[in-house]
Amino acid sequence: MSKPIFIFDLDGTVIDSSHRVPLTQSGNLHLSRYKRESMDREKILADTLFPLAQFMKLLIKKNCNVWICTAREMTQSDYDFLAIHSIKPKIILSRPIDDTRKDKILKKQLLNKLFNLKQYRNSKKYMFEDSIVVSEELEKLGIKMISPDALKLISK
Repeated sequence: MSKPIFIFDLDGTVIDSSHRVPLTQSGNLHLSRYKRESMDREKILADTLFPLAQFMKLLIKKNCNVWICTAREMTQSDYDFLAIHSIKPKIILSRPIDDTRKDKILKKQLLNKLFNLKQYRNSKKYMFEDSIVVSEELEKLGIKMISPDALKLISK
């Protein structure tokens, strides 16, 4: 039997990066401002962890299949942040530079490539994701989606 795979989104799920997210008037991410103003090392290293990160680290410590699947373009500062906080997943999937696919399509395509590999094909898959739109799309791949908001309610 294949080991289950635990997949974690970063922003809004494991990492609180809200202090560096410029929004449009309608409340959506202002992508060009984000890329221009929010990706410097100091701002990235000022991010904080949500409590779910402790569960993620526990799974990593127990040698579980822990992956990250994020729509952010990872920089060296992002990798440094993860290392500083002892978050060392087996796989990190992220947005290629200048990729403009919608998050739900990007993540679906990134994950589907790996899910088709023999060693992962029959594994149970669980993902922690804060976006309902992304969750609805990834459920179509057979992933059991878990909202971090639901976990916050349980822990109260």
